[in-house]
Amino acid sequence: MCELRLTSGTTSLGEIKIPEGWTMRQLKEFCSFSQGGRLGFIKQVHYRTSGVPAYSAAGQDGFVEVAEFRNTDAVVLSAIGANCGRCFRAHGEWTTLANVQAIIPDAGAADARFLHYRVNRDDYWPRSGSAQPFIKPSDMKACWIALPPFPQQTAIAKVIDTLDTAIHETEAIIVKLQAVKQGLLHDLLTRGVDANGEMRPSRVNAPHLYKQSPLGWIPIEWELSTIVKQFEIQLGKMLDGQKNSGVLKPYVGNKAVQWDRIDIGEVQQVRLSQSDLVRFRLQKGDLLVCEGGEVGRAAIWNDEISECYYQKALHRLRPLQGYHPRLMLEILRYLLGRDALSEYISKTSIAHLTQEKLATVPLLVPKADEQKRLVAIILADKRRQEAEESQLQKLKLLKSGLLNDLLTGHVRVTPLLRIWSTISSAFGRQS
Repeated sequence: MCELRLTSGTTSLGEIKIPEGWTMRQLKEFCSFSQGGRLGFIKQVHYRTSGVPAYSAAGQDGFVEVAEFRNTDAVVLSAIGANCGRCFRAHGEWTTLANVQAIIPDAGAADARFLHYRVNRDDYWPRSGSAQPFIKPSDMKACWIALPPFPQQTAIAKVIDTLDTAIHETEAIIVKLQAVKQGLLHDLLTRGVDANGEMRPSRVNAPHLYKQSPLGWIPIEWELSTIVKQFEIQLGKMLDGQKNSGVLKPYVGNKAVQWDRIDIGEVQQVRLSQSDLVRFRLQKGDLLVCEGGEVGRAAIWNDEISECYYQKALHRLRPLQGYHPRLMLEILRYLLGRDALSEYISKTSIAHLTQEKLATVPLLVPKADEQKRLVAIILADKRRQEAEESQLQKLKLLKSGLLNDLLTGHVRVTPLLRIWSTISSAFGRQS
């Protein structure tokens, strides 16, 4: 068996060999086609908040009151415009709008789920036009596809569906964790954590644990300070264009500082004088805060490069009295999320956060041991989100590989099903 070309959505078959038991067929041989929009529905006029799912060229993006199809499994193809070639699965009751084609496989000939996975690829559909690409109905019907026996189609679709479910569940968990994070930070930064590692009761339930401050009610053990009293603040080296003097060294610019990470790919080289090497060298634990751009965006320097410097567009915050830089970073993120730093940001032609303004930002100061407990909770929450994000990438990579292997027959689905429960368990999902 030679390699099955993934670009088989063509009107000329060419020389292709396929796995034993598979057949090459044109879509028109086992599918019926229906031009979208036969009921005349228009988004702006007929869409409702609930009802029958409606498919436009953007996918299932609304609901209408009348079903065009009932008890029907199909592939809806975006046939013209920016989404030309994208496919969507439709099942049960549904309705189409203009600019799509419904492709309905004959019962027992093709599984609509398998068909969707196979044809929903950028290289499958032949397109015409340039500024406004479209797929001719005649070209659509003449496209070829390699079909395994129907039971294998169903099994392949089941495997990919399982992965899709795991991907969607993981994405939902990440969204939930992101939503919960702000609430968690609010509670941590207003109630803190006691010596037992438990969040203090709210002020309503335990008023004796709190005191009034210019920032509102805070735990009685906390102090109120300013950033300049807790951190040495220094802007970075201004790049003055002296390219032929000094020592060539790596430096971090504004673009390299992303939220909670340094993008090493954005680290550049600059020539620095001997005095610059002393003044602008980064130390592990320095907090870098963007002066402009996305004002206040911050990341902790963790010696990603053994010797590195930073430019003028960044404030370097170095703890003076042991204030935890991770807690400072999260406070900045919290304040920006609540628009609580706006009065400190200069509103000229380009928004920026001056050193003088940053210095005066009020800062809550829990005791050192409580700072550690707060940071431990924050980092545990961060690790959980990172674990889910890593899980999501693994699932997407696995799906990408299996899509190619299963849909071309390079990997046969029958032996795969025998070990699928093991694969699912490895990712913590049920098949």
